[in-house]
Amino acid sequence: MEKKDQWLKEFEAREGRKPSPQEFVIAKEAGFPLVEDDLANRWAAAFETLNQRKPSPAEYMAAKKQGFPINQSESSSKQEENSLQEVEISSQDREKVQDPKALWVQAFEAAHGRRPGPQEVALAKETDFDVDYLPDLSSVETVAESVVVAPVQADESPAPVKKEKRLKLSRKQVLTGAAIGLVLIALGGGYYYFDKESGTDLAVDQFSKQIENSKFQQLAESFSDADSKNVNWSAEDAKNFVQYLNKDGKLESELSKLEADPSYIIKDENGNQLLGLEETTKKLGLFPVYEVKTFPLTITAKTNLDTLSLNEQKVEKDKELALGDFSFAPHSFAAKGKTDAGDLHTDIRAELSEAKENSLTLSISNVDKNLQASLPSDVQGASDIKLYVNNKEVAKELTKKLKLIENQTIDVHAQFKFEENTYTTEKSKLVVKPGEESLVVDLQLSSDIQQKIADARKAKEEKAKQEEDAKRKLEEDKVVISNFMSSYINAMRNSIRNRSVGFTDYYDTNSEAYQVMYNYVANGGVAAARIDYQTTLEYTVTDVAKEGNDYKVTVSNSFKEVYTNGKSDTVHKNQVFMLRPENGSFKIYSISEY
Repeated sequence: MEKKDQWLKEFEAREGRKPSPQEFVIAKEAGFPLVEDDLANRWAAAFETLNQRKPSPAEYMAAKKQGFPINQSESSSKQEENSLQEVEISSQDREKVQDPKALWVQAFEAAHGRRPGPQEVALAKETDFDVDYLPDLSSVETVAESVVVAPVQADESPAPVKKEKRLKLSRKQVLTGAAIGLVLIALGGGYYYFDKESGTDLAVDQFSKQIENSKFQQLAESFSDADSKNVNWSAEDAKNFVQYLNKDGKLESELSKLEADPSYIIKDENGNQLLGLEETTKKLGLFPVYEVKTFPLTITAKTNLDTLSLNEQKVEKDKELALGDFSFAPHSFAAKGKTDAGDLHTDIRAELSEAKENSLTLSISNVDKNLQASLPSDVQGASDIKLYVNNKEVAKELTKKLKLIENQTIDVHAQFKFEENTYTTEKSKLVVKPGEESLVVDLQLSSDIQQKIADARKAKEEKAKQEEDAKRKLEEDKVVISNFMSSYINAMRNSIRNRSVGFTDYYDTNSEAYQVMYNYVANGGVAAARIDYQTTLEYTVTDVAKEGNDYKVTVSNSFKEVYTNGKSDTVHKNQVFMLRPENGSFKIYSISEY
């Protein structure tokens, strides 16, 4: 195929036109030679030097018959002499042989619907009026311009013949000759045409181009039409089939084998017949026409379940059900039944890897499987986990042994608590594959959930930072408040001893606590209690807590109270002071005891 195309390209570049049917047939019989041998090249060069032009196709063919004689003048003289002579016909052969010129003229008229012109007759003479070299109309004008001939008046005066008068042809002979000429023309041109329009290469080329151009709908239609069992193909089936054909990258080499041998069948490692060629007809009874054919996949099902249906077809327990013939592509069947995962409503998928010799059995068995799920690493430490299969809670952890059916498709997801919030993972589809005891699934989070977790984590970190800052600030404030309270209690002790108010700067003077202490010291409270003075034994700030913008200060207060009669008592009080920050210091506005 490749050599033929190269020959056609080389011919058109050399001659400036397409080959005639006869030239194509001659080249095909010679194996499509790409370059003429040295003798032909030398002859052509000598001809062009002598005649100042390239030889016509007829001159080239005539020289080829003579073995490409290098003596160009002798060859040209002989061709000129032949163009002026008629063919000699002996008297005893008149009834057997027809006039070649007349036969050629009749064939020309039958082929082109008109009489030949002078230039066309001149070209025909160069081939002795051989009907095999009937001029190609698409190239007559070009050839005629390159050939210099004397005007010829066809059929107006009898051409001279040696020894005999010009042969007269009967109507029957003319018609017979014309018919023979048409047959020869049809065979020559038809061979070229039908060779291009038939054969394994045409079928394989068309298939390859459809793949290259992703014409999967066209492939699906051709597969469906060619299938003797009327298997319907979809465009998706055709796409999956092509991918399966080329899964090991050997499709191109396999198609080459198919093109070389139409009986070859492309198979996979499991003995499945995938692609072949089928002869559909013969053009002219000689040229076989092929089309690419596929081989169907026969699918059956069996189960040990008491209740099961596939695509609404009931599958009897322990009995095999023929589901039919399908395109060689993955197929899914709607299954209904009962398993540990609850009522079964799922798809059973027929995987091509399980097909052998174009047959596949769906084994739908109730078997033990270990389900092992995992959460994303960024939510490690999650709590309150709940595992779901087909929306049914099956465990409060991420592992569970279940009775499921092989080839069943299940949806798995989990719910969990993380950073005080509850989240749900995406549903992950999982196929229960035959022969595998464990089902492992990595659960994923949607982008929205991931963002929520990230926001929650950030908020927690910010809160922790704020709490840490507040704690540190409180410790700093506790030192300041302790100093404030020590200064305050000294002022109180002096005020009691001196019977004068010296603690005003420590109080909110509008508060009730201030009025109480003011009256106690200035309005006779101390005198009535016959207190001479107080001596501090312990005055410790035991706790400082922030309440809004204010501070709650707990104090352990132990002191010796000496009376005016010389007696004394030890007094202990647990007091709570409420302080309000003001101008870099604090103001007491409440005092209580407990």
